[in-house]
Amino acid sequence: MNTRTHRRGTWGRIALVAAVAITGVAVPSMAEAKKKPVKVKVMTRNLYLGAVLDPIIAANTPGEARTAAGDVYKIVQDTNIVARVKLLAQEIEDADPDLIGLQEVAIWRRGQRGAADGATTPSQEVVYDYLELLQDELDRRGLDYNVASLQQEADIEAPISISGDDAAEFDVRLTMQDVVLAKDGVKTSNEKSENYTARLNVPVEGAGTVTVLRGYNAVDVNFKQSKKKKQKFQFVNTHLESFLAPTRTNQAKELVSETGPLSTELPIILLGDLNSDPATGGGDSNAYNAIVGTETPTDGGFFDIGLEENTCCFSETLFDPPPGTFTSRIDHILGRGDVEEVDSVRIGDDPALRTDTGLWPTDHLGVVGTVKVG
Repeated sequence: MNTRTHRRGTWGRIALVAAVAITGVAVPSMAEAKKKPVKVKVMTRNLYLGAVLDPIIAANTPGEARTAAGDVYKIVQDTNIVARVKLLAQEIEDADPDLIGLQEVAIWRRGQRGAADGATTPSQEVVYDYLELLQDELDRRGLDYNVASLQQEADIEAPISISGDDAAEFDVRLTMQDVVLAKDGVKTSNEKSENYTARLNVPVEGAGTVTVLRGYNAVDVNFKQSKKKKQKFQFVNTHLESFLAPTRTNQAKELVSETGPLSTELPIILLGDLNSDPATGGGDSNAYNAIVGTETPTDGGFFDIGLEENTCCFSETLFDPPPGTFTSRIDHILGRGDVEEVDSVRIGDDPALRTDTGLWPTDHLGVVGTVKVG
């Protein structure tokens, strides 16, 4: 052993420890010091419940509400999630994202015929489980994605009539979920998911007052691109209220508040369906501005790291002719801290990627972004 070299190394370490003791500044380890930026690919995708619920809310009598609910249920069947998940899985296979934020990951259940009592007896028979269907299709393709976080949102049940005579025939139950999928090998930890305290209460004829819950998923990601390229960051998926702008804005403020779920020193990638377009002004842009804007002390300090193109929406039936008309940008990829956009693309508007009957994958377009962290 070269004694001189060994002693020099020893004295160097002693000096380093002394410097830390004197200054109080933590010196990173050699492993930490050599960490380099990573490139992570992320996707945001709203799977679409399968129908628009507005006619149920707008009904003036219990009979009208039951008939409207029956019509909604028929549209859900017609928009055929079983066929659409094949398109969604193809998108995932083509994009190969490391992390995916999914919204409107629905479970539709039905009750027994003749036993229509609303939420009194929760319906249990699963008709469509969007997450299970998607995971089965991913598995069939050899794509291994794990559920890193699942947050249940609104759970709504109402009697329906499908015969057209307004009589209650059976109950239909809709459970909404938001989900984070992580590609196999992407390590996640410190999972946090919650419903917002800001929520919408909607009176529905024949079903009482329905509480529409929204929420978020957050996970810490230990991302290893190579032996030297390693970074830790937080990945967040959210779906803000669509019906009422003030509730949506309060949810956004809750998300980015100093005591909220994003109170971390880590870099953050935040994506999802904000139902807020920065270009529209008024109440429709307030939620986005609460997260990204710079005009008030409550602003969240985020910035756009995704494609700035409109993403909404196809019609309820998903039968729009190509290329589709998109009038608002509500699906976003945002960042805070040491993150930077590399590139991003819009997906979901390829005319070749439709079902045999002409259905688009969902009523939204998705966004896939490559982000540099570190």
